[in-house]
Amino acid sequence: MKDTLTSIIAAIKILKTENPDSPAIGILEDSVKTLCKQYTMDLSAMSSVIEFEEVKKELENGLKLLGIISNSAANK
Repeated sequence: MKDTLTSIIAAIKILKTENPDSPAIGILEDSVKTLCKQYTMDLSAMSSVIEFEEVKKELENGLKLLGIISNSAANK
């Protein structure tokens, strides 16, 4: 899932450069938000299996990704 998020974010960056008015940007941003929520839920479920510090690290990475999306949406 992490690779999928990274790929979608890369696609958003390319679209914003090549075609900033593309309706696909909003759809992709919504997909990232949905995947981040699912990723967070998956990590929470795994917290009983893996160490809490690893879950915390992954959640922080997810928040950084959401920050990138939020900042790029604000710059429109």
